[in-house]
Amino acid sequence: MAFRGTRIFISAISLACTVLNGVPAAWANGWEHGAIPFEALVEALGFGDTVTRMQAAHSLGARGQREAVPHLLGRLGGPEKDPAVRGEIYRSLGRLGDKRAQAQLVSCIGKESRAELRAVCVAALGHMESDQSLKVILRTLSADPEQIVRMRAVDALGQVGNARAVRALVDILDAGNGPMASRAVAALGRTGNPAATKPLLNHLKRSETGLERLAVVDALARVPGPKSHEPLKKLLAQAETPALRSAITVALGAARDGRAAPTLIRLLDDASPGVRYRALAGLAEIGSPEAAEAVAGLAHGLASRMAAADIETVLSTPDVWLETLRLLEKALRTLTEIAPAAGLQAMLLSAAPKDAGTGSATALAVSESLYKVRRRALYGLGYTKSKSAAELLRGPSGVGDPDFRLRAVALRSLGVLGGHDNAHGVAPLLTDDSAEVRWTAAEVLGRIGHGNDADQLLRTLADPVAEVRRQSALALGYLGAGNARPALSRHAKTDPDSRVRAAATYALRLIP
Repeated sequence: MAFRGTRIFISAISLACTVLNGVPAAWANGWEHGAIPFEALVEALGFGDTVTRMQAAHSLGARGQREAVPHLLGRLGGPEKDPAVRGEIYRSLGRLGDKRAQAQLVSCIGKESRAELRAVCVAALGHMESDQSLKVILRTLSADPEQIVRMRAVDALGQVGNARAVRALVDILDAGNGPMASRAVAALGRTGNPAATKPLLNHLKRSETGLERLAVVDALARVPGPKSHEPLKKLLAQAETPALRSAITVALGAARDGRAAPTLIRLLDDASPGVRYRALAGLAEIGSPEAAEAVAGLAHGLASRMAAADIETVLSTPDVWLETLRLLEKALRTLTEIAPAAGLQAMLLSAAPKDAGTGSATALAVSESLYKVRRRALYGLGYTKSKSAAELLRGPSGVGDPDFRLRAVALRSLGVLGGHDNAHGVAPLLTDDSAEVRWTAAEVLGRIGHGNDADQLLRTLADPVAEVRRQSALALGYLGAGNARPALSRHAKTDPDSRVRAAATYALRLIP
């Protein structure tokens, strides 16, 4: 298929509706990279329009297909004179990380007169992962006359990340050049190398401003280790701004060091919602059961406050309540991960319906946040091993909720709770209006149902939605439903969907 001219080429975006070569669609600059044929992008590298050539080069890098490398290199070695297009080609070669591009990138640093192009090339070399690339990066760092190029060389060292790159970055820190040192701090964090921890902590001691300390703490969060715990804890006691306290909280959680749990628990009472949110995330990272009581207390307090508030009050101060709901959702998620039973009361409260309406953008935003909280609560109740959780899930706030998405989550949680008693609340949902609810009900019955459910599952084998038929077939197999053999044999041979045929064949093997 030939694409002649910019207009026809760009129209391919709207025509393409599938993802080719297994590459997910990704958008940038208005282009859906994965939906445009590879050959069309290659051809567009030679179009007369500069913007089209730039976009084509960008898409070829974004797709991650290394077969683009020869075409990009060919364009550089041929007629491409526009510096903006060359820059995009160099950038894409870096993203592809193919060593066939290394010589061209090295040549760029020596031959390109424009500093911004040399900067792109040295940054791209950081993706090459070779000793030669590192050697060129270090030479560029010391010899190039333009600071923008030297700064991108520092960035490239962070991408390389090996011991030699770390040593070079530490030398930059020790040299004390303000802008370059700041760049080196960020690059040390990007290395992810534990060897960066000690020099970053040393630099933290020398930092004189809050912004400097914030940058170092952000970097430490990327190279977590036990050595950083005490210095960060000490800095936290002196941190006055929410931004710095938030950064320290993130770093403490990222270290996954159990010693940080008491500090993170105390931060659940911080005045800043952002700090409290990050403390919850950190406790989940650490997986600290000792935090259960404190997190449950926070969640129960937020849920009680929400339950008691009338909707007019909520809609009149939406920012406050949206932050409250965001924090509550995170607390419920954390409890589900570290101690579900401790969060039972908070989950029961949070699962109760509260209608904000859809009459305004504010109401829609609040409704979406309320949905997320309720969904998280219904999900978490499945792990509480509680009779009161099962009662709620079987009731109007669970499988009886008007929102099919919440009905599906409640069904899943009943399946996690298990027990034949809960199956009674599941079977009626096999005829739900929502296909997602029907296939979830079939899946759950396969886990917790009994022989009496086989007749209803047999009827759902005729469902128009393939996934419902697939889950019903599997459930009949798990239940060992002998009376399902004829129907399953029929679907194994003639069902129009291959996944259903495979499921029916497997189910037949499970039936004695």
